[in-house]
Amino acid sequence: MSTTALPKYITDKLQALRDARAAHDKNYQALTDVVTGIARCHQQKKDTEVQSQEAESQWRPLFRKLRGEMTPEPQAQHHSR
Repeated sequence: MSTTALPKYITDKLQALRDARAAHDKNYQALTDVVTGIARCHQQKKDTEVQSQEAESQWRPLFRKLRGEMTPEPQAQHHSR
């Protein structure tokens, strides 16, 4: 079986295709990194909001129970928020 070389214009087009594919893969990876970062930020924001709600629900009842007096315990809770 004999092997024949492809014409130059075809090998040039194949190389251009390989180059375009490599550039596309690089851009796709960058986009995937951005999407992953955005998802991580949304999750961090959600977690922070939940923690804030929990801290608020712990601090306010104690503050009301003490009738607004700022003892060291509620001060520490308030400053840790």
